[in-house]
Amino acid sequence: MPVALISFKSIPQPLQGLVDSGATNTLIGYDWAIQAGIKVDDSNKLKGGAVGSGYDFYRSEPIEVEIAGQKYEIKFDVLLGDQLLWPCILGQDSIFRLAKVTFKRYKYEFDVQFRKDIN
Repeated sequence: MPVALISFKSIPQPLQGLVDSGATNTLIGYDWAIQAGIKVDDSNKLKGGAVGSGYDFYRSEPIEVEIAGQKYEIKFDVLLGDQLLWPCILGQDSIFRLAKVTFKRYKYEFDVQFRKDIN
């Protein structure tokens, strides 16, 4: 489901992202990562896979971001090439660790309740 807004210090507008309950990791496209100041290092190049495809990526160090007005540190898998339809995808290692996400499929909505016991 679309619509998580995530802010980086070096990008003037928040990015729209996709909240993806099926994604294990949090992903960002290479061009957006460079604009956000995420360092990519060829010695940290990894291979990953998704349903029906594989991809090369870099794993970032924890990056401070703002989601819904709160600051968090999360890691991104920086994908090489133009493989994402969204600037970033928030997966289980970020948004689902930071918040309770309740899907209301019958309304085509979801609620996000951020944890109070972190940060």
